[in-house]
Amino acid sequence: DLHRIALQTGTDKATRHQFTLFYPFFLEHLRQSAFDMLEIGVFQEQSLQMWDRYLPRATVFGADKKAYTSPRILRLDQGSRADLRRVARLRNWSVVIDDGSHKPSHQLRTFREFFPRLPPGGVYIIEDIETNYWA
Repeated sequence: DLHRIALQTGTDKATRHQFTLFYPFFLEHLRQSAFDMLEIGVFQEQSLQMWDRYLPRATVFGADKKAYTSPRILRLDQGSRADLRRVARLRNWSVVIDDGSHKPSHQLRTFREFFPRLPPGGVYIIEDIETNYWA
């Protein structure tokens, strides 16, 4: 189901990366739950559309270094501790997906700020760690 939705919305999570093969293992149990989700790094917002459809009761936000007009896309520079702290404290995030800068130092800083705030059973995913050697 997630793979089909991802193909329909045009996100590369179904094609290039094939993350849709793994995400259901971690997120399927949340499909009908109400919770706050944050995806860091939104590119063209296609993955946010995918999450909206896959997790219909979730409140899905994105965060990005670039400014977007959508009120649900928050401004976040992963190189800024102040930005990370501000966004981490905005809501009680139950799911955080880091698909942002892909820089190991940013991933670690982001993890250190968000992970301790997850509720029991919360999910934290870092995408594209195979590209860390590029940074």
